[in-house]
Amino acid sequence: MVNGVIKGFPADDKGLHGFHIHALADISASCTGAGGHWNEDAKDHGAPGITNSHSGDLGNIRAGQFASYAPPVANVRYDENVAASTKILSTAIGKAMVIHAGEDDLGLGGDAGSLATGNAGGRLACCIITAVDNSALPANARCDSTTSNPGESRPKCAEGLCCASPTRE
Repeated sequence: MVNGVIKGFPADDKGLHGFHIHALADISASCTGAGGHWNEDAKDHGAPGITNSHSGDLGNIRAGQFASYAPPVANVRYDENVAASTKILSTAIGKAMVIHAGEDDLGLGGDAGSLATGNAGGRLACCIITAVDNSALPANARCDSTTSNPGESRPKCAEGLCCASPTRE
């Protein structure tokens, strides 16, 4: 299971954003140092879980999924089957993760740009993928919370999403 929460979207952002693993561990020059999409098998751009797509194709994330949470956040969650098909579990460590400014058309746009990048536009944000040992999580972390914590402005967690804080019943 690969999951998390992405914060820092502009307050009025409620849109879809292409979400990809890029080939290089370089987040310089407004994320352009990350190079192109991770595509070790030289396939067309596509969607997660599709065998004939880039290794780094992770589809879209939606900013502002939870109206009560400000600033907007996006949940990221890939189950074991999708993570295995995109090789994300081990071989993506050290590569860059990029959030694009626009929606990824998942290779269905009918043009060369779609088959190369999903026409997802410029790069909004990026980071280097690193492994985190479970022992690095707070001792009281609950990864099965389905209720929000009273007094906090974060949303309920999706089943299995680790919120890194205890749930108060």
